[in-house]
Amino acid sequence: MEILNPKVMNEDNYFSWNNLNELADINSHITYASTILENYQWEPSKRKSLRNQLHAIINKQNDKLLNISVIGEFTTGKSTFINSLVGYNLLATNVIQGTTVAITMIEYSPDFAITRTDFEGIATTINYPNIQTLSHDLHAYTTDPSYAHSIDYITVKLPSEILKNGFRIIDTPGTNSTELWHEDITIRAINQLSDLSIILVDATRAMPESLTTFIDNTLEESIKNCAFIINKIDCINEDERDGILKYVKTKVEHNFEMESPFVLPFSAVALANTFSSKKIEVDNNSFLITTESLKKLLSYTAKQRVKAQAHKTLQLTNDMYSILSENIIKLKEKYNQKLEQLERTKQVDFKPFITKQITIHQKQFTTNLEDKKNKVIIECDNLVQDSINTINKKIEEQTSIDNLSEYIKGDLSEDIKEYEQKIIKSIQSKYKGIRKQFNKELNIFQQSFEEEFDKLEILPIKFDVKPQDIETAHFVKTANISPVKTLITEELSKENWAFGGSTVTGTAIGTAVCPGIGSAIGFFIGLFTGAFFAPNKEKVIDKVKNKLSIPLKTYYQAVENDCIINYNNYMNLVHKNLESEIWKYYSTYHSKVQEEMTLWHIQHHNISKKIQKISQEIDSIKTRQTSIKHIIFQL
Repeated sequence: MEILNPKVMNEDNYFSWNNLNELADINSHITYASTILENYQWEPSKRKSLRNQLHAIINKQNDKLLNISVIGEFTTGKSTFINSLVGYNLLATNVIQGTTVAITMIEYSPDFAITRTDFEGIATTINYPNIQTLSHDLHAYTTDPSYAHSIDYITVKLPSEILKNGFRIIDTPGTNSTELWHEDITIRAINQLSDLSIILVDATRAMPESLTTFIDNTLEESIKNCAFIINKIDCINEDERDGILKYVKTKVEHNFEMESPFVLPFSAVALANTFSSKKIEVDNNSFLITTESLKKLLSYTAKQRVKAQAHKTLQLTNDMYSILSENIIKLKEKYNQKLEQLERTKQVDFKPFITKQITIHQKQFTTNLEDKKNKVIIECDNLVQDSINTINKKIEEQTSIDNLSEYIKGDLSEDIKEYEQKIIKSIQSKYKGIRKQFNKELNIFQQSFEEEFDKLEILPIKFDVKPQDIETAHFVKTANISPVKTLITEELSKENWAFGGSTVTGTAIGTAVCPGIGSAIGFFIGLFTGAFFAPNKEKVIDKVKNKLSIPLKTYYQAVENDCIINYNNYMNLVHKNLESEIWKYYSTYHSKVQEEMTLWHIQHHNISKKIQKISQEIDSIKTRQTSIKHIIFQL
């Protein structure tokens, strides 16, 4: 076939692309859908799905070219058909399985070029001086598997008039290839790239089983965006051509459930005449493709593109409609359920339950602490006795009456106070057991209350009730030990005088007998005499202990009594506090219910406005859907 010289087509193009876009108003629907997507809350997965749908529509809308993929079995003349459309001997027309093993997209450009794009999106462009050199390299790229496995797709740029009018031709591998991955490439071209798929049918063997099987297995919904071109119609007797057309149309309608399928005859020879100044003779009475037929094909492609966009937009608005409608139902159900819960909750009276629980847990609290209280009394007795014994031991440890006197005047009071504090702190440490039992009873009540609360299936309330800290006040009124200390000190002074007086008398006698040295001898004589008449230290200590015994015991018994009183007072305080803490749940329950009722009324007002707004939006979507359906029907 000779190189076909392109011829400038009519300036009004083959169809009014702008008119179709304006008619469908896809851009307006895109803007509207974008606004809805931003103005409402969506579940993450649903938002993602809606965004993906919207972006697919936007991306297709931004692609100003109409994509026509050409599908056909080997030997159906697919390459010849494409060459005739673009007006160049671009693709090899030899009959070899595997002629095209990569998607080839053919676009308009004032220059000749090939761009190879790999699977990582890296593109390499080569410019060519003419169609011959370009065609030579293209043949290598599309037939050599070593290239095909590394190339995602090839873009060919040509100064073709049909392409200049806004079309992109997509060449695909033959559908009856022995390589299964060839068909995968074809399926991808149909589902992801095409606005219209032209299925070439060989007029000499119309609709073979292998072709119908491919269509059944792979095209599914895409079949509605397909046109059927009966190729090589000029190879059929003139009186049989009309029958072939009717046969293909009927089979497509029956096999693929298509109403009024788009079926056109084709002859590369006839189409070549539309691009070439040199006419090739064909049968004058032949039913061949004409410029008008080609115009119908291209116009049909534009309509299919707009119709597909309209269908996608309709699907998007349908999904939005369904989700928003579902949200309204959920919102109404949610707040109606909550209202019912609130009403049921208001009718529940927990007072008998609370009163009973107070009786149970206060009794249990007292019972569990009775044994501990007895142990505290015993321990307090022991501590008192230990304190008295320790003080008596310190008295016994004094080495002289003078030391004993000094101890009683000084450190005795401090020791008594120190042991008093030990008793007080020891008993105070037992308060932890009271608080522990209090917390235990309160926790048991909490569990019982929440179990009872859950059974009612009423308003869920978080009872974050924290027990109030119970302050402990310790008042210890001890006996006054000072008079006893004074008495003992006076007694010890008398004992010391007896010892000291003998010493003075001895010194006086010695001076009279032996002047000069008599006083020194007298001192020792007096010392001996005083020592002879001096009181016994052990007896003095016993005497001191006896005199101190009663006031000391009285003193510590007063401490013990006050500690036990404080312990009982604290236990009674906690016992009473247990009641107030349990009542807190009752008051919290009522206050929470009131808060939730107030909150519900506020939320109900807001949600009613929200539902009203969504309802208006749904009505708007329904209006748009009606408009889109009308456009689809018109197309």
